[in-house]
Amino acid sequence: MENVQQVRAVWTGDEWELHFLCNVEIDVADTPGEKTVGVDLGINNFAALAYEDGHSELYPLNCLKQDDYYFSKRIARCNDSDSEQATRLNQKKSRRRTHYFHTLSKHIVQRCVEEGVGTIVVGGLSGIREDEDGEVKDWGKHGNLDLHSWAFDRFTDLFEYKA
Repeated sequence: MENVQQVRAVWTGDEWELHFLCNVEIDVADTPGEKTVGVDLGINNFAALAYEDGHSELYPLNCLKQDDYYFSKRIARCNDSDSEQATRLNQKKSRRRTHYFHTLSKHIVQRCVEEGVGTIVVGGLSGIREDEDGEVKDWGKHGNLDLHSWAFDRFTDLFEYKA
């Protein structure tokens, strides 16, 4: 019981269930290889991978941008932004984004294993939103919307976890 982090009582609609969240250490085999890959996260392209042998892979951001556009239009049609329908649409948009992050991070890690990569280096994101004086950077109307709605930390946390 010393590994238990959290206990939740959850009503399923028929009965109560206890959910235990535990911290468990998992033994991991050695790294799959000695190669290194660099990962650059961006606004127009979600991720660009550059392998040390010179080849690269690009993961466009199209599907998330399409989702943002679609759900923004649907939410705008709601009479009230706090309505039940608007709330459901926001939740669905969030779940789809989370699914995309999970799926993409898993795919990239699998690709790294296939390529014999033992070290993944993710480009630094500090200072991307602020200039050297700590002021928020102005990337233009569309750039600001893209940058400030982008979940840099959320994706890198998932990516690190899966790697």
